[in-house]
Amino acid sequence: MKPSISLVILLTLIVLAPDQLKAQVSPKVVEKRYQEYLDSIQEVDYAYVFPLLGDEARKRGVDLQKPGGVMLGYLWQDQNLSLSNLSVSLSNEGDMADIDDLTEFEYISTQNSVYTFRPDFWVLPFLNLYGQVSVFNAVTNAKLLVPLELEIPTVDKNGYGGGFGGVLAYGWGPVWATANFNMAWTTTPGLDKPTQSFVNSIRVGTSFATKKRKRSGSVWVGANYQNYLGSNSGSYDMSQLLPDEKPRLEEMLQQLEEFREEIGGRYEEFCSKPGNIAQCLIMDQIIDEFKGRIEDKISGITPPELMINYSYKVSPERNWNLVTGIQLDINRSWQARFEAGLLGRRSYMFNINYRFGLIRKKTI
Repeated sequence: MKPSISLVILLTLIVLAPDQLKAQVSPKVVEKRYQEYLDSIQEVDYAYVFPLLGDEARKRGVDLQKPGGVMLGYLWQDQNLSLSNLSVSLSNEGDMADIDDLTEFEYISTQNSVYTFRPDFWVLPFLNLYGQVSVFNAVTNAKLLVPLELEIPTVDKNGYGGGFGGVLAYGWGPVWATANFNMAWTTTPGLDKPTQSFVNSIRVGTSFATKKRKRSGSVWVGANYQNYLGSNSGSYDMSQLLPDEKPRLEEMLQQLEEFREEIGGRYEEFCSKPGNIAQCLIMDQIIDEFKGRIEDKISGITPPELMINYSYKVSPERNWNLVTGIQLDINRSWQARFEAGLLGRRSYMFNINYRFGLIRKKTI
């Protein structure tokens, strides 16, 4: 049985997902000045193979944009992170031990600058698919509280990545809603494997137009969800954490010596449980080795490396945040878009998009 064309067209959007930057107008609840234009497009066959069912959409007065597109975008983002499942081992020891219960961070924050190139095309009037490649810079700051108070040196790294995604859209007159799903992988120096991330966003907005039909745009509000999948792992030389100031080194040494006393009997109680012995042994070894490096530096001796292997899971402190934005369609080929993120994660994004025809239909 063939699927109902009416049911398929019911999902056809008015305005393209803001991620794709171009409006598509439905004949429902439009201003009178557009009605003549919408009536006229119903009499003209759609010129391209994609999106599929494009002719049926045009017959219903849906103003389809050009099916292909390329986008250049820039994203700046600032957010706090949560770290869990922290496991470590000395580089020459072998098995890792989970020390999550023996460590505490005051904060972990990161700022990212991402440059993205993304081609896309409309498969159906309501479904857009895309791929993406990106390069980025990530600056991370953190402060450790337990087992000692320590400002972690700023980590400034560049990386690259890629991914794919899709946009579903639905509209009624000038009001529209979209859902964007994206999966991406990024490669960063110092990590053993790519980091996998998942982004999902929902937007609701309205389209507007000037007296000239080719000039139009959209405004919207929405919610953006981000999360990282899997775990990260690598190695690090802890001797790089040592400051040059002798008073600070002496303070760190004292904090490590008082570590067990500061947390009272909780440490002894924790370590007395059979399942926690490995964690405590690793923590004791790392503390003793690190204290030795501190003592060397206080004495004026260049400390040797203290390499540890580590793995951890990181996630945004808040997965969801509010987004709001505006898009201007300069003409039927060029669009510009700006979006800001608020409440839980700060961000701003600017995109330029060019749309073009893709696979014209053969004419007799």
